[in-house]
Amino acid sequence: MTEVADEFSIPAYLYFTSDASFLSFTMFMQRLTDEHHVDITEFRDSNEKLPVPGFFNLVPATVMPSILLDKDGGSAIVMSSARLIRKTRGIFINTFQELEPNIILSTDDQLPPVYAVGPLLSFQTLVESEFSDVIEFLDQQPRKSVGFLCFGSLGSFT
Repeated sequence: MTEVADEFSIPAYLYFTSDASFLSFTMFMQRLTDEHHVDITEFRDSNEKLPVPGFFNLVPATVMPSILLDKDGGSAIVMSSARLIRKTRGIFINTFQELEPNIILSTDDQLPPVYAVGPLLSFQTLVESEFSDVIEFLDQQPRKSVGFLCFGSLGSFT
């Protein structure tokens, strides 16, 4: 819809339902793709660890969302969405400053302003997750070095 907003000279803003960490991660991957010509799908099954801005530790490729590693279009869709995010006037994000201060302060200089408006919560019960690699990675981090909240797409306005 950013193209439509531009056509009518209406400023486009984005509500990003995930946290600032995922926004930083997504924008980092898009810059790797566009500015450094890295094929991020090549990280599938690799032992690569990435220096994502604002993250305390390097991020292993093994915990990357599988859609980013999908050579059959998934990665291209995410990168296209990331490029459109950069064209908005501002980003409203589902977090708060005190929760992710390093991430919010380290957002890249090519992003529009980021406004923390969370947390927006949904109290629905979630089914057991299939992300055991992510949980294992988090469990291996130094004590008190990880604060993990994922508002995901279940956050809602009430």
